[in-house]
Amino acid sequence: MEEQIFFLNNRINDSFRNLEVVAARLGRIPGRKSAIWISEAFPTMINNSVVPGAGPAAVSYLPNVERLLAILNRSDVAVYPVNAQGLSLSARSYASTMQTLAERTGGTYFGDRNDLDAGIREAMEDMRISYVLGFHVPAKAAPGLHEIRVKVNRTGVVLRYRESYQLSEGAAPK
Repeated sequence: MEEQIFFLNNRINDSFRNLEVVAARLGRIPGRKSAIWISEAFPTMINNSVVPGAGPAAVSYLPNVERLLAILNRSDVAVYPVNAQGLSLSARSYASTMQTLAERTGGTYFGDRNDLDAGIREAMEDMRISYVLGFHVPAKAAPGLHEIRVKVNRTGVVLRYRESYQLSEGAAPK
């Protein structure tokens, strides 16, 4: 059990580091960027349901997920995860992690099927057309996570956008 946790922990931390490097490199390019992430993802917590015999919450990665989301959003990168579970020997994936990264960066999650090419094709099509909306942060906005909502009157329109922004301490709007 300890060995399983050790290797899974290394894999998860490698995933965080690699996604942060991608975000940092893409962040140097102006404008909105998209990244297609083909993976089985990783759990946000190692517990007994992930590794039999582990404690109820042996290791939590929720702070790491929040930090990664902040880096991706600061770099203006939308993540389009494509679930590669069908290619895995373990046949286990963590769709909720992929869903979270997609929803909170303005991307789309492609899963629950065994055709990676269709997911990649749909992600590429989704990236083809976009609009950029801007907004002003309210003058008295408190530091922390703030929700963003976008609505349109036209029926049949699918909106994909970041659902929040992070205002850091000392970065009060002007």
